[in-house]
Amino acid sequence: MVRDESIIIRANPTSRTEGRAGFVVGKTVSKRAVVRNTIKRRLRAIVAHHGLIPGMDIILYARPSITKQSAADIEKTTRRLLSAIPTAARRVSHHPRISGHAVARPRPASGAVPARRV
Repeated sequence: MVRDESIIIRANPTSRTEGRAGFVVGKTVSKRAVVRNTIKRRLRAIVAHHGLIPGMDIILYARPSITKQSAADIEKTTRRLLSAIPTAARRVSHHPRISGHAVARPRPASGAVPARRV
């Protein structure tokens, strides 16, 4: 995990060959959806231009102070944090879903109603 006062980035290694990115901009950042969506679009464009890391899932969390920054400052901060990810995320995850070993759950047969507890 790498962080700044305006952005937190979590990176998890996966068994996938492609990289994925997710963006979280909660109502604590702004109550206006227009502002939250603008921030998400800016972050998405920065990550698309920077490129994803193969075999890595990254999640970008925006913090409330991001609304006070200019677009250039957001880009500079995000690029700096993204370039720090490979060194911060070298740990191998032992979480069953992240390590590629999915946990199988038994599913009821189609049409079957699960039993109710009394």
